[in-house]
Amino acid sequence: IFSATGRKTCAERHGYVSARLAVSDKYVIAYEENGTEYSVYNTFSKVYSETLQYPIKGICVSDDGYYAIITRTDEYIGAVALYDSSFKMINRYLKNAHVVSVDISDDGRVAVTTLGVDSSGGFLTEITISAIGETDVISTVQYAGALPLRSVFTDNGLMLVCEDRVVFFD
Repeated sequence: IFSATGRKTCAERHGYVSARLAVSDKYVIAYEENGTEYSVYNTFSKVYSETLQYPIKGICVSDDGYYAIITRTDEYIGAVALYDSSFKMINRYLKNAHVVSVDISDDGRVAVTTLGVDSSGGFLTEITISAIGETDVISTVQYAGALPLRSVFTDNGLMLVCEDRVVFFD
């Protein structure tokens, strides 16, 4: 890890074959895609590491230390575990569809995007938005006909990136 001036502040070796990074302005999470281990770093050192029971499909991290891990369970093909800056799981979002992405907003919302199939056999994207730590859903949006790649919070709402288009929600 390098500082803004280019000085190396942290160096760590790992054995990941397909290493992936999730980054924010303050944190870096390194993990093995489809592996079960991840490590959290601040600017100077590794601050936490954990091995999960199920494979990691993706991670996102916010500047305030919240992070979300896309995985699965025995009962659900899509699961997102949300952790606080003390590395405690504070919420779990369970889905009967494949979780494509998760994003955490600056104002404390979590967007979980899933891919399913509609009644005609086409792609059906569902985006569920919840407040951090709350079980109630703030909003659910469905979008049909495009393969979703990622959803991201913007200053004006939510952006859904698909294989052939970008859709904006306010």
